[in-house]
Amino acid sequence: MNGFKTALRALMLLSLLIGVAACGDDDDTNAESDANAESTDSSDGQSADAPATEAEMIEVKGATFLTSQSSAPAGILIARPDIAEDTGVAIDWEVTNSAQNSLVALIAGEVDFAYVSTQSLLGAVASGEDLVAFAHAGGIATELVLSNDYIDESGVSPEATLEERFQALQGATIASSALGHSHPALLQAQMTELGLGQWENLVDHATLVDVTAQIEGVRQGQFDGAAWSAGSLAPVVDDGTASVWISAASGDLPAAIERPGIVWATTRSWADANPEALQAVKDAYTASVEFIDSNMSEASAALKELLFPDMEEAQWTNAFESTVPVFPPDGVVAKETWDETIEMIRGADSETDYDSFDVDEVVHPLMRGEGW
Repeated sequence: MNGFKTALRALMLLSLLIGVAACGDDDDTNAESDANAESTDSSDGQSADAPATEAEMIEVKGATFLTSQSSAPAGILIARPDIAEDTGVAIDWEVTNSAQNSLVALIAGEVDFAYVSTQSLLGAVASGEDLVAFAHAGGIATELVLSNDYIDESGVSPEATLEERFQALQGATIASSALGHSHPALLQAQMTELGLGQWENLVDHATLVDVTAQIEGVRQGQFDGAAWSAGSLAPVVDDGTASVWISAASGDLPAAIERPGIVWATTRSWADANPEALQAVKDAYTASVEFIDSNMSEASAALKELLFPDMEEAQWTNAFESTVPVFPPDGVVAKETWDETIEMIRGADSETDYDSFDVDEVVHPLMRGEGW
């Protein structure tokens, strides 16, 4: 996470200059941000301090990205706002084009809570931001695809052992999230377990968070492969350009499911000032996962229409079914799993000073499960 603080402040300054509520959306993602257009901005800590009644709903603002299936719980609440309303909260969603921009919107005070990566959250805290995570909103359903031309040249089969498949990546140009974040961090954790060294020494890593650009880059031969959430890169698999090489959904990355790669986070001051609102938002998360698990067909159709309406049905079904298991229904993390996650993050990021703060204090009581 090189220069995290500088980059974060630069993003905030840029967002203020262009006046887009610090989200950096393009027109397509902005089109989704009107999910609850009549909600009132409560980012000043003045959300209703009393429980909602039939005549009064708690109103909050949230930020989320909708660039992959990993944002499904928020996607369901956007497609079906009544699910959140049944828990007593109306959420006005600001849709951004990345988890990083959602974090920037939170720090800028544009929203009350945000759907962010655990790695970015901890980096922000290390840089002085007083933030807490209150819902474990998903593991990391990483899927690495590799071009068939590269596979042919490597002489290694997609059915080879995981160690052999990792070793075949030597020198490959792989597009993914930034080093130390979600997908590279998870791949690094598995490499460490196998004694295979460092991800950045194995591959020529290209930081790129635009999935469409990743797909086109693989198609055009700019990248040998890409790593993103399960199903997101399906177009280059279906058209014969690439094959799935390493996948959490197939069991290649066992740390993926339980470790919190994505969390819902807020400022400590907002959490302290609005306990009822915070609980209602957490309840909305658990209600969204319950809806997904109990109404798979309906949830799948609603999410496909919202996220990837033009994706082939078979591609979408694979993405949806591969990712659903990573959403914990209770939104909590066990102490042992949290400690393992921190060790994974430390192992993938030597630039951030994780000793400058108490990482356990980042976990709000609402997110604490077994062992705390």
